[in-house]
Amino acid sequence: MKTKTIIISNIIIILAFFILTTTITLSPGGETFERRPTFEWLGMPTGYTIMIDDNPDFSTPWTEKVEGKTYTPDKDLELGDYYWKVKGFRESNVQKFTIISKVSIKREEDEKLRNDGNARLKLDMQPGITGAVTLGINQTIKLEENVEEVIAEQDE
Repeated sequence: MKTKTIIISNIIIILAFFILTTTITLSPGGETFERRPTFEWLGMPTGYTIMIDDNPDFSTPWTEKVEGKTYTPDKDLELGDYYWKVKGFRESNVQKFTIISKVSIKREEDEKLRNDGNARLKLDMQPGITGAVTLGINQTIKLEENVEEVIAEQDE
């Protein structure tokens, strides 16, 4: 009876250790418009290293040391597919996410157009400016008085 109790206790201790030291990535996963997503995971309250890469084999990772269980990059990520994981006591699962383009233009009160999306825009204004104008994210341009039509498309 004593042996069974010791074995069961050891199994519980091993399972608790495994559960408590496992790191599980939560988000982002799937598609997002956010160029600076907030990465979240579950794990022990300890220091972590987050790894983000556009290669599933993590051959060229961007790494950051993080205290806590969230991280938001200080620079925009480009549009496309990414993979991420965190290393704490143990390495987490790998999550894939895709930053998809959001083409959006907003007309502001002072006759300006603002790129309200997450990708650079090429604008063709008819009649008016000869040729196209490129707007960066959150950049604005003042409309000329004679502009009747604006065609916007994502700038490659």
